[in-house]
Amino acid sequence: MRKKVLSYLFVAILATLFIGCSSKSTELDNPKVNLSKQLKIDNIEFYLMEYHKPKIVYHTKNELETLFKDGLYKKLKEKNLITEDPNADLVDITINYTRRYVGDETPLKSDSLASPNYDYSLIVKNNSGKELLRKDRKNLMFKGGFAMNMQVIAATLRDKQYEIQFIEALSNSIVNEIENLNK
Repeated sequence: MRKKVLSYLFVAILATLFIGCSSKSTELDNPKVNLSKQLKIDNIEFYLMEYHKPKIVYHTKNELETLFKDGLYKKLKEKNLITEDPNADLVDITINYTRRYVGDETPLKSDSLASPNYDYSLIVKNNSGKELLRKDRKNLMFKGGFAMNMQVIAATLRDKQYEIQFIEALSNSIVNEIENLNK
């Protein structure tokens, strides 16, 4: 019996190693493309999803989108990464932002905010619209540190001011991605 269990365990470990070694990163599939040093933002799409409607009033989709765009443009300008030059390469940004609540996937739902999940996609095109590069990031989660995690556990994030931090982290992530496109 013990040999049988050990052999199953050995096979499971080998299978895990082979599966892990055979997976590819999308980063490796993207050939090196020369992009303009500054990009022109062509389109930003922001989608908000939530598992239930709370009684507490949080930011609307439009408010979150405005907070995101304002922060993104400001940071990109500070780093001199955007331009209005019509000859520059274009970037489209799509964000899927999932507002999470404590217990939102359980029968014990609350209206207290939890850390959001988000996905984003960057598509860089030349000025005639031909796609040059695509970067997709999936299943990302805001990490607020120990103090914020304790507030989430205690279900005390019950004000829309906390979403400003979430959106700021999202825009920082995308700015860093854009900054690293030419590296």
